[in-house]
Amino acid sequence: MAGKIIDLTGERFGRWTALSLCTQRTKCNSTQWLCCCDCGVEKVVNSRSLRRGVSRSCGCLQRQEASHRCSTMSGSKHPGWKGGCNIVGSVAWANNVLRKARGNSRRDGYVEPPNDYTGEQLAALYAEANGKCQICGVPESECTQRLHMDHDHEAGIPRGFLCMTCNVMIGRDSPAILRAGADYLERTIADTRR
Repeated sequence: MAGKIIDLTGERFGRWTALSLCTQRTKCNSTQWLCCCDCGVEKVVNSRSLRRGVSRSCGCLQRQEASHRCSTMSGSKHPGWKGGCNIVGSVAWANNVLRKARGNSRRDGYVEPPNDYTGEQLAALYAEANGKCQICGVPESECTQRLHMDHDHEAGIPRGFLCMTCNVMIGRDSPAILRAGADYLERTIADTRR
């Protein structure tokens, strides 16, 4: 037996503002609300997460708090401090991404990023992406995963940051295959949508 639905429209939960009740429920039959974060991101959020304070923002609050922790460290060790590697776009984060990319490249049989490629260079490349996939333009906040560092599989040099879908799409590093794929889609879409 379902309980009475509590109207949360217009109420604030951290940085979320509940906009409207969603008709689709969770697997546990919990209500969901379309919410808007103070930064402008809209997302469907479980009502229990809102009322219990589990979800307070789209993720922007956590990033701001992490940045604040790092800027107020003044040399002391804070239990949440991870050397800056959890602050997306920082040099420490970029060094961590490079370290993981080198390990993944060895595992997958690709050329790994050169040792003289620095975290500063990768952080600048991330800043250039401006928080969006450099192919489809989808903001990182709307992706299910963080943007992936794309790199040339033969030279190992990072090229940019892409969403998972676009990164998989160009995975073979072959413009000829991508062109053939685009031709195929144009032919088959025209045939199937008549």
